[in-house]
Amino acid sequence: MSIDAKLENPQGKLLVVARQVDLSTVQHACEIQKDRLTDMTLRDMSFWTADFPLYTMEDREGKFDLNGDVFLYLADRKHNLAFQHIDDAVADIKANDNFFPDDSDIGSVINAKSTLRVRVNDLGLQGTDDELLYFVIDTKNYSKMDKFQRPVAERVHGKGRALYRTMKMLSDAGEKKISVGILNPKYVQKKLQEHGKQSLARVFALDSFVNNSVASAGSRDVDDYGGRLRGVLLTSVAGKQEIIAPKFYDISQVIAESSRESSFAPDQIKIMQNILEQNNYKIIKGESR
Repeated sequence: MSIDAKLENPQGKLLVVARQVDLSTVQHACEIQKDRLTDMTLRDMSFWTADFPLYTMEDREGKFDLNGDVFLYLADRKHNLAFQHIDDAVADIKANDNFFPDDSDIGSVINAKSTLRVRVNDLGLQGTDDELLYFVIDTKNYSKMDKFQRPVAERVHGKGRALYRTMKMLSDAGEKKISVGILNPKYVQKKLQEHGKQSLARVFALDSFVNNSVASAGSRDVDDYGGRLRGVLLTSVAGKQEIIAPKFYDISQVIAESSRESSFAPDQIKIMQNILEQNNYKIIKGESR
């Protein structure tokens, strides 16, 4: 977080709540899951999160190739192109179901050390939907996830001890099996070919416990009135005034500075000094700080 301020959960359409929140403070899914451990009211809420899912197609050398494999790049808040271009992203998703970033922008995502890269076909996805598939996590036996699924799950639910705590919370709440939604690679290829783009993106969503705490790296429900962003309200940021410590000067410094920068003559300052001292006001001496 960029500042120490209270987190809020405004609800409404994505573009509406995005104008209320400092997007640099919006929480990732794993941060929300951590807060849900102690704040049970958050378990009844669904969120768009700061995680950014970007899909592209590459050959074996990692070069863009519409005949290659589909890769998911899961980026963090700092590299969230949808948040950086929120008006374009929402308009694109509403018109085309997908956000198509400028090809020149995607390097900031795929080259970032914090971005997770995974080949979609390695995730063992289930389902028959043409658009969105998923993999399942057994909250009591989450260690059975393979080496490809686990890093994605850790982005959503936390890593190490945090993952254990989240899985226990979900299991104790009756969420025995949860899922992570990923775009169908055939769908990604079709849409990239149709639009002649190198990548497409969605927004990341984390559902409430009521909806089985489903996480999706393929949400396009930007007009969902039930969605929320968890972050610091812009009104809080604007109202947080910077406190500037006063400076203290030796009187000789005041005289020197006024001679350079002001029409207020040094002899007038000396007169003021005499008046103050005659009336028992103490003149602070020493270095400025």
